[in-house]
Amino acid sequence: MSEAASLDISIDQGTDFGIQVYWTDGANTPFTVLSPMRMDIKSDTGQVIHTLMTGVNEEDASTILYNSESGVIQLQMSAAVTDTFPAGTYDYDLFVTYQDSKVTNTTRLTRLLRGKVHVYRRVTENV
Repeated sequence: MSEAASLDISIDQGTDFGIQVYWTDGANTPFTVLSPMRMDIKSDTGQVIHTLMTGVNEEDASTILYNSESGVIQLQMSAAVTDTFPAGTYDYDLFVTYQDSKVTNTTRLTRLLRGKVHVYRRVTENV
């Protein structure tokens, strides 16, 4: 596995958030992902703003889902979760445990994504 891909994310306070990323090799074959996947969003002082993890229900307010057949990784947070985020810019990374079946069939841990999370302040309140 090479260096983590850089991807900045924008979140509007108080809105549902979801993003899909495809993780496949050069032949478009998905990697065999093993639990857990974990993504921490942290302030520049190291305070954890929020954590997403695999192994929770799709109906949960915050989760990471993975489809082994397509290689899609879905990060999702409900409006109730994003409403608690202070406006600002934060750092995140997404770590994945996967099976390296192309080389040695070894279980490996890698940082797949890294970047900034920009949280934009909510101005309008729902009626």
